[in-house]
Amino acid sequence: MGEVPTPAWITSRGVSGPTYLINRYSGRGALVIPGLLFVVLAILFLVTGRPDLFLGTIAIGAVVTAATWFSVSRFRFMP
Repeated sequence: MGEVPTPAWITSRGVSGPTYLINRYSGRGALVIPGLLFVVLAILFLVTGRPDLFLGTIAIGAVVTAATWFSVSRFRFMP
């Protein structure tokens, strides 16, 4: 499932020197926390009768969740 980085792969990414894989999160796991928090907040706004805040929360939540997924679904190396 996960790809183990080889020395050639690390070199092709421009990382020099000794490197250590700090962590790698799955993209799906990254969606859970921010995604659910924004969904709960959006439902709260919908129940209270604020459809404008509901739509704004959905839009901002989609951007934040996508950015979170992108950032944590990559390998992180520390030289």
